[in-house]
Amino acid sequence: MRKAILNLLLLVAVFAAGAAAMEIGIRLLFPIYDPSGQVRFKAGADGRPALGEPGTSVRQTKLAGDYDVAVTINAYGFRDRRDIATGTESDLYVVGDSFSFGWGVEAADRYSNQLEELTGTRTFNISIPGNFDQYGKLLRHARDRGAEIRHIVVGICMENDLGFYDAAPAQPGPSGPAPAHGSYLRTIKEFLTQHSALYKLIASQVHRNPALRAAALKLGLIADIEKSVPGHSFDPSVISASVTRLWELIAPYNATLLIIPSRALWIGDGQQAAARSHDAFVKALAPLGAPIIDMRPVFEASGNPLQYHFKNDGHWTAEAHALAAREIHKILNETQEKASQ
Repeated sequence: MRKAILNLLLLVAVFAAGAAAMEIGIRLLFPIYDPSGQVRFKAGADGRPALGEPGTSVRQTKLAGDYDVAVTINAYGFRDRRDIATGTESDLYVVGDSFSFGWGVEAADRYSNQLEELTGTRTFNISIPGNFDQYGKLLRHARDRGAEIRHIVVGICMENDLGFYDAAPAQPGPSGPAPAHGSYLRTIKEFLTQHSALYKLIASQVHRNPALRAAALKLGLIADIEKSVPGHSFDPSVISASVTRLWELIAPYNATLLIIPSRALWIGDGQQAAARSHDAFVKALAPLGAPIIDMRPVFEASGNPLQYHFKNDGHWTAEAHALAAREIHKILNETQEKASQ
């Protein structure tokens, strides 16, 4: 028995040493899998917003291969190349969650950057994953750093932003599909994703190999994108609470509202409820008096609205951002024309 235990300990030590060597080698040879170089957010305290790690340049990658992009966070915690302290009332400020942050696309491909190209108006992107409460904190954070804010575009994610705002605030992180497995397995996967290059390399190969991916899906080791859309049910009280909170957010500003539709409109078992919620929310926004850009009909006009989302992620592709930029530009022009008449 003693010999067996010693042999087992030796085997464990050998495997541990081998795994450590592989971990170091992968980080050196394939930095794309190095978890220390990935984008992260730090939760705020005492009324401060969650922000990116100030002054960092990292990568944002998807294990399934949907994207591998550069993310540079400025000294204020924003993914923006400009100094927010120079912001004036004539500038435009985009605030929202991970969609507006540009999850999975290069900064230049985000709708905020493309909108600046179309309008010629200096545009700051102060988006960080969260909800309406987070957006209010981000605007205050920008003002406290010297920005004079009057014109804003608020990206409203229908998958995450609607809710009762007397509950606990949302934690920083990507808005999008939630894993379909148990919390225990999810916790392990999140830990390995954040700490192990070896795990990320193995997982990426599983995602990219059809046979291995099918087996992993069957075993519940990875989430099926079509089953990972947040569950949806129609609740008028949620819509009312969300509109009230949104009004509190935008009241001090000249706001334009961008509706980012839920994928539950097109996949899953809750499509009818998602459609009712979407229509009711957009209708409830009308009394606020802010221009509304609803991307649902824009996407549906193509006949394949899901083509504007990454296959394995759910966030917008660069093409979707381009469409949003054009729609916002159109609405802004119409608003200016009405104001000048």
